[in-house]
Amino acid sequence: MTESKVMKLRILVLRLKLLKTVNTDASKLRGFFATEYNEKILFHQHRAGSFIYKYPLVQYKIINQIPMIVALQEGINDVTSLFGELKAIRLGNKKYEIVEKSLEVKNCVIHGTDHDSFVAYEFITSWFALNQRNFKTYIKLKAKYRQDEFLSRILIGNILSLSKSLGFRVKTKLRCVLNVSPSKSLLKGDKKLLTFKGVFEVNFILPNFIGLGKSVSRGFGTIKQVSLEYAARYKSPRSIYR
Repeated sequence: MTESKVMKLRILVLRLKLLKTVNTDASKLRGFFATEYNEKILFHQHRAGSFIYKYPLVQYKIINQIPMIVALQEGINDVTSLFGELKAIRLGNKKYEIVEKSLEVKNCVIHGTDHDSFVAYEFITSWFALNQRNFKTYIKLKAKYRQDEFLSRILIGNILSLSKSLGFRVKTKLRCVLNVSPSKSLLKGDKKLLTFKGVFEVNFILPNFIGLGKSVSRGFGTIKQVSLEYAARYKSPRSIYR
């Protein structure tokens, strides 16, 4: 576990431009790579038939109809190794020819900031925050400011879990300002789940395009840094959890 105030991270973003428009979700993208490259454990998070309960180092996303793979740390080598051979992908029962692909690797950091120094992020894909148990708690709270406080606690927990999984000990006391609205998303088949879209501010630095929350390997909870001015344009009530 890293004891320093800053952890260095390498992050890869692979983008695939396809001949045809994609009208599906990232779970099918994950399904293709998990099946086609089954020998790569990080592509599907399973070993000997058992799920690996660890923050996914390979994540699949479809953003603005562009399929993407985001990889961290040791996941980078696995994704880089297949770059040259990718000619087409199959999503469900449809085959898509790849007409252009790009691969970018950046050196990033994660670390806490000063107590009152917030960084703003937007969920560019839906944030899957609640399990069955805390969904019931969330609904019972009724008042929006209490629901937002509850979600802020969960989001801080997501950041702490991510950091711990990557081997970084967060010493900063995290504070979160959250402005999200409920939305429904499809996870598997026609199963609808309550998720959230919006912005948040936190005294912590995170890389663009990583996921927070549940099912991040399937594209949920993808974040991108935005300006504080942009975040302030959201009109929903703001709550802060200290």
